[in-house]
Amino acid sequence: MVELKELTKEYNGTVIVNDISLKISDGEFVGIVGESGAGKSTLLYLMSGLVEPTKGQVFIDKKEITAINEKEMSDIRNNEIGFVFQFHNLIPGLSVKDNMEIPLILSNKNPNKYHDHIVSLLESVGLGQCIDKQVEALSGGQQQRVAIARSMVNEPKVIFADEPTGSLDSQNSEMIIDLLAKLNKEKKITVIMVTHSNRTLRYCDRVIKIADGKVEKNDN
Repeated sequence: MVELKELTKEYNGTVIVNDISLKISDGEFVGIVGESGAGKSTLLYLMSGLVEPTKGQVFIDKKEITAINEKEMSDIRNNEIGFVFQFHNLIPGLSVKDNMEIPLILSNKNPNKYHDHIVSLLESVGLGQCIDKQVEALSGGQQQRVAIARSMVNEPKVIFADEPTGSLDSQNSEMIIDLLAKLNKEKKITVIMVTHSNRTLRYCDRVIKIADGKVEKNDN
């Protein structure tokens, strides 16, 4: 599903990701761990095409995303990739339904044709009753669950999650990891998750430890 070849990223002469090569298979749940500043989030952004590498190649579903133009990359982001971040990135002032429709609009799809799909996704995260609520009316845990549901709107092949429980209490953290694991197992979606918490790793098929921009461990 995702392959990296000799991937390097430098910022202002400082090497953040240093010559990393690895493969992540279809349907894997992979955790990426490391100390603060180790380069794990930068690695995730490189994998997902949010950041361009200084050198090296990234492949998603056998497509080299480091060799395509911005429009092609945008199409891949909209249709094949889902993102979940530490902070939910929902748009205040809009309803849950409106926020759920944004990926569809960006993909030039008619949101009205996807109403049942949106309802089903919200029900799968336990928030079907909140579809018409303003996002500000939801708790932090509920907003993160909406973000996960939104990441699924275009039925992606892979979800990139950057510290998805980092701003949540332990109860909501458990719920979010359970949801990601459910998506991984039931829908066979590849999940690649950066985390600082060992408790969130129990569902992972593999844990990759990053230290000083390099892969220190790559264990099943």
